[in-house]
Amino acid sequence: MILYIFITILLSIVFLYIYFYILWIYHPDKLVNLKYNVISEIKFKDIDKKGNVFIVQHDDNAVPDVVFMFDQLKNSKNKYSFISDSGMNAFFESNISPVKHNILSLKKGNIVKKSIELLNKGENLIIFFRKHFKGTGLFNILKETKSDIIIVKKYKLEETKIQNILNNKYIDLIFSKKNYNFEYKILGKNYNLDQTSDEFIKSIKNEIYSKIEN
Repeated sequence: MILYIFITILLSIVFLYIYFYILWIYHPDKLVNLKYNVISEIKFKDIDKKGNVFIVQHDDNAVPDVVFMFDQLKNSKNKYSFISDSGMNAFFESNISPVKHNILSLKKGNIVKKSIELLNKGENLIIFFRKHFKGTGLFNILKETKSDIIIVKKYKLEETKIQNILNNKYIDLIFSKKNYNFEYKILGKNYNLDQTSDEFIKSIKNEIYSKIEN
């Protein structure tokens, strides 16, 4: 009897793991209860080319940004590299297939050099850009590669948390309802590197965090 219960529990765990893994690969938006619209005329298939730098707005609840981008590129034949900060490493490394996508950890260093090498090989780079971002690596990467920039902006429509009696962040992550608009904006090579790195980063921040234009 005990053996039967143990086997049943083990099989249930295996089944749930496989179920959530497949859901993450094919429908990551459903895994975290995310609904989104792409409000720009530009669609991902139009910008899914080699050697681009995607700069994704990344603040407040950061999970929708990650899930949105992964949902967009799940059918892409191109290779993408993510730059992840320390808070995102475990999430990326445990959920994104290492065969298709590279994870560039800020903890391990040499991010600028690795990014330049990957972009020159024709891979795409995804940078999750926080408002308090102060690094100059992006400036140096673009100076060496002259890559096109695609800005990904996020507009929060609604986010409703369930009653979480266990006060567990993973329950919030999976079951809270999230509703966002996302917008692609192509800067292309229309950016100015004839300024200081600080001035350049400030201009990118202004581009990302400016209000939606009607």
